[in-house]
Amino acid sequence: MSPALMSQPQQSAAADAAWKWALAEGRALRLPADGRARWLLVTEGRLWLTHSAETPSQVPLDCWLEAGDSLELPAGQDAVVESWPAARFELLQAAPRSAVSARTIAGTSSIWFSDR
Repeated sequence: MSPALMSQPQQSAAADAAWKWALAEGRALRLPADGRARWLLVTEGRLWLTHSAETPSQVPLDCWLEAGDSLELPAGQDAVVESWPAARFELLQAAPRSAVSARTIAGTSSIWFSDR
């Protein structure tokens, strides 16, 4: 097997679909609140994003996001995204602290995930 092939991560289309989204022209999508913080990364196009206020007395926040822009959605906050005219984005979520372990070996850091 060539070194180039060995260095390429292998992911299925189903795994990618879980966190990559495409919105056609003028389409909107509600991102429901989640118990953990998430990051929205625009990979193509432009999005109009409205996310919920921190408290009931606050006004929801609206902003434009262009390709390459990212925004943190804090835990418990929902959002609506709309494409202008079309967009692709990723919705990333950190692993729970209990599932991440880190260790330094000979000056390098390694991180691994556990389902326990």
